[in-house]
Amino acid sequence: MEIEIFVSFLIGFLFSFWSKKEILKRYINDYLIYFGLPFLILVSLTERKYQFFKEFALCVGFFVILSSFLVYHLVKKMKIEPPKKSALFLCSTYGNFAYLGIPISFLFFGNLGATLSALGSLINGTIHYSLGIYLSNLYLKRKNYALKKTLSFPLLYGFIIAFFLSHLSISFPQTIKTLSKTAIYLAVFLVGISLKFQKFNKIYLWGMFFKFFLLPSIGCFLLLFFDLPHTYKLIFLFLTFTPPALANTLLSINFKFDTHFTAKLTFFGTLLFLGVVFLIKFFLL
Repeated sequence: MEIEIFVSFLIGFLFSFWSKKEILKRYINDYLIYFGLPFLILVSLTERKYQFFKEFALCVGFFVILSSFLVYHLVKKMKIEPPKKSALFLCSTYGNFAYLGIPISFLFFGNLGATLSALGSLINGTIHYSLGIYLSNLYLKRKNYALKKTLSFPLLYGFIIAFFLSHLSISFPQTIKTLSKTAIYLAVFLVGISLKFQKFNKIYLWGMFFKFFLLPSIGCFLLLFFDLPHTYKLIFLFLTFTPPALANTLLSINFKFDTHFTAKLTFFGTLLFLGVVFLIKFFLL
C-alpha cells in the first residue's frame, strides 16, 4: 500500500500546478470533512477492537490539552501581531493526525496504526475544533465569536457522531470498508495538491521548534505515566511528530488570522515531515 500512498501524493503534487486546482481541492476537502474522514474513523474503530484503547485515548487527550495550554502561553509572550500569534499557536499545537496520521501510520504499523491514528484524530480533532478555536481567538479578544463558530464547525460534529456510532455493534460489508479507505488516498492527494513553494522566514523556526521538538518532548514525558505496549507508544510518538494540520489554513481564513503565515508554516512542516518519512521507509527500512 505504500506505493499507492506515495503515488497519490505525487499525483496531488502534480495537480498543484493546475490552474483550476482550487475547485478540485474544495470538492475533495468538503467530501473529507462532511463524510470521508468521519466515515473512515467510524469504520476503523468498529472494524477491530484492540486492548489498551482507553489508555491510548487518555494519553492522546492529556497530550493535546496540555500542549494547547502550554503553547498558548508561550506564544502569548512573543512580540508579534495577534493574527500571527493565532496562526503560530494553531500550527504549533495541532498536528495532521487525520490526513497524514492515518495513512502514514498504516504504512508503518498496518491496521493497528490506522485504527489508533483514527482514534487519535478523533480526540485531537474534537479538541482542535473546540478548545483550539477558542484559545486562538483569545489573542484577538473574541470569546463570544469563537464559541459561536466552534459550535458551527461540521467536522467537530462528524467526529462526535463517529465516536458514538463506533460503540454500537455495527458490521460493515467488505465493499463499504474498501470504500472508506479511499479517504486515505484522497487525504494524501489533498496534501500534495495543497503544497506551495514559499520563501523561508526565520520566524518559522519557532513553529518548527514547537511542533517537532517541544510537543514530542511532552509526549515522551507523558508516556512515563501510561503503561502502554511498545508499538502503541511508537504510534503515539509518531502522532506527536505530525506536521501542522491542513485545517489550520481553513480556520485562519475563517477567523481572519494570518493566513499566509499559516499556509507557509504548514508547507515547510509538511515538506520536512514527508521527506523524513519517505527517507526512512524507502531507504532505511
